[in-house]
Amino acid sequence: MKSWASAAAIAALMAALPLASAPAEAGGRATSAPAGVTVIRFAPGATSATVPGRVRGYAMARYSLRVRAGQTLTVRLDTPHPSLMFNVVTPSGQIDFDGSMSDANRAVMDLRETGPYQIQVYFMRNEARRGAAASFRLTVDVTD
Repeated sequence: MKSWASAAAIAALMAALPLASAPAEAGGRATSAPAGVTVIRFAPGATSATVPGRVRGYAMARYSLRVRAGQTLTVRLDTPHPSLMFNVVTPSGQIDFDGSMSDANRAVMDLRETGPYQIQVYFMRNEARRGAAASFRLTVDVTD
């Protein structure tokens, strides 16, 4: 019972934390979406966009990108902080890439689903607990 209450308290805290988001640059366009998710849209004819951002503590930066099954998605996280990670979540909610299970700051995925994929940038728990902060640049590339 006690662990359930702790889990509920942590979930409530995570929901209340501010989310980081920033506009895209260099050929991409980002617009804020409900619930703190920034939607990344490519400029006409572009296949990639770079989005700068910053996270602190337990806050998570969330980005959404609409893609099609059969395309290849490449995500690269550039940051000086080694404990900053990212996940890629499919439209059906499956984690396609789990940054905490890899020491890579780059993921290349052949997409199996059509729809909005979500990219979540966050700190590993040890650094989040310390209230660490870091800036990053997230580059996404989609090819057929």
